[in-house]
Amino acid sequence: MRKHAIRRLAWLLLICFSLSFIMPAAEAAKKKTASSGQSVQTETEAVASGEKETEKQETGETESPVIEFPGEEDGTTKEPETTKEPETTKEPETTAEPETTKEPETTAEPETTAEPETTEEPETKKPARKSMFDKKTINGMGAPELKWVDWATDDKLSVRWTSLEGAAGYRVDRSKTRIGGYQTVTTLKGNSSLRAIVSSGKSERYYYVIRAYKVVNGKKKFGAVSNPIRNVKYKKSRLGELFPSGVPKSEKEMKKYLVAVKLPILNEKGKQSTITRYVHKALKDQVLACFEDMVKIGFPVRAVDTGSYCWRKMSTLHLMSHHSYGCVVDLNWRSNPMVSLAKIATSKYKPGKDPYSITQEVADIWKSHGFYWGGDWTEKKDFMHLTYTNN
Repeated sequence: MRKHAIRRLAWLLLICFSLSFIMPAAEAAKKKTASSGQSVQTETEAVASGEKETEKQETGETESPVIEFPGEEDGTTKEPETTKEPETTKEPETTAEPETTKEPETTAEPETTAEPETTEEPETKKPARKSMFDKKTINGMGAPELKWVDWATDDKLSVRWTSLEGAAGYRVDRSKTRIGGYQTVTTLKGNSSLRAIVSSGKSERYYYVIRAYKVVNGKKKFGAVSNPIRNVKYKKSRLGELFPSGVPKSEKEMKKYLVAVKLPILNEKGKQSTITRYVHKALKDQVLACFEDMVKIGFPVRAVDTGSYCWRKMSTLHLMSHHSYGCVVDLNWRSNPMVSLAKIATSKYKPGKDPYSITQEVADIWKSHGFYWGGDWTEKKDFMHLTYTNN
């Protein structure tokens, strides 16, 4: 039995030894056969490929080359995998510029709580000093209203004011300063005189005030003081133009400036006539033209109450009337009175009814030749008065 086992083992060893020589030889033969078969196939494919290439060249067709990949050891070839086109890399998105971060608002500093004001002791204000113009009434009388202060002649000023009820007269004061230092210039009796003529140098300027007074137990009691008005700077007056060498001081001096003019009129009977009147020689042509124009419109003139030159003083101011200088004409004075505003309606002035009362048409004739009409005055109306100097 032991022999039998040894025998089997010897056979196995023999078989294994034999196989170690047989297997490598068979494998080598197999590889040689496969290699020769592949080369034949390659030559055949090459020939076929050449023929196809020739046909394509003749027909103009082209074919993309086929890429072959070697197979496994058994000789089979795998079809080439289609290579994916490389993905086009997207351009990087332009990153938006970062928003500029707003600077943080500066937080307002907390208001510093104001320290409580130290309450100051109230100043004891001195009472404002009252001026002479603050009192509205003195001795039970108010103040008249001062209207204006203007040049009447080259060396005289005309001061005008309004009437104050109950006044027995007025006093004119003046000063070179507005507040005080006033001195009396003139005092006028009565309540009808509302104008004063005062002397003044051409370069002098004063503040003027008016005070009314009443008489109590034989003594003057003055009322409140008007607001002051300063006279305007000197300007040559119309009277100064008529008398460049100075206003005449006497009738004898005045005669050299006068000339007699024959003036046409329509008389009381409606017929043309003439009157002769003396006027300033510089105004001869203007006065003549006025009378000629009145005849044209049919305005009648009464010779008995029509005048011009007359050397005299004013009835109220005791100053020279401008009739004395040949520059004023009084026309039909019985039908054209001088009256206060309150008495116009009851006066003899009846334009349109009385043919001798001066109408606006007649007044416009004189104005067109450089004269003023007393009917335009605002304080009193002097309807007869036609004046070159507005005085």
